[in-house]
Amino acid sequence: MIKNLIESAKEKLKLRQSPIFFLNRSKTKKMFKNVKVVEFQSLYNQILIQMWDEGLLPESEKEDIEKLKLSHTDLYRYHFHSYFASLYKRELDSGEFALSYASSFYDNLIKIALDDIIFIDSEKLYCENISPFILNQLKELNIGYKIINIEYLWIESRRKIVYIKNGKVIFKGLPEELVETRSFILEYSRMDKLNLLIE
Repeated sequence: MIKNLIESAKEKLKLRQSPIFFLNRSKTKKMFKNVKVVEFQSLYNQILIQMWDEGLLPESEKEDIEKLKLSHTDLYRYHFHSYFASLYKRELDSGEFALSYASSFYDNLIKIALDDIIFIDSEKLYCENISPFILNQLKELNIGYKIINIEYLWIESRRKIVYIKNGKVIFKGLPEELVETRSFILEYSRMDKLNLLIE
């Protein structure tokens, strides 16, 4: 694990961590094209495994950690949530540390690469641009991820997001019956594609 993130996470243990969400408010009510989404493969599971490998969890957690290491399906995610909940009850600091470590990682990205970041939603990092700095931080974090592309993205406000992925309009935190919003983003994408053809 990254030493400076460990120290930062220890400091954060003084505060209760909630699920991680960050919105760059300068990016709201704007249309974005070709947004890159860094999607971590079970971020918190991998942090817990790293904690175990570096001796940051007690020996009593060995059986559950071994199960995490062996599971790579939906059961993996399910087992993590049940394990994390029980760990949080048994070992408050250990359970909280996983959230604090991820939070410290994101804090560092926001501090240096704010202009590249649109928003963060727990295990997903939405970027206008994935800079060399972000790529280097991902490499140091040493946790599996994939990068997916979203054709168009509109952020109304915190947790109210509409985007087009693989040609399909997807609403998050907004009712799908918002016909005006759906029409707007579809018309924008249509006109944008027409402009590209004209050019």
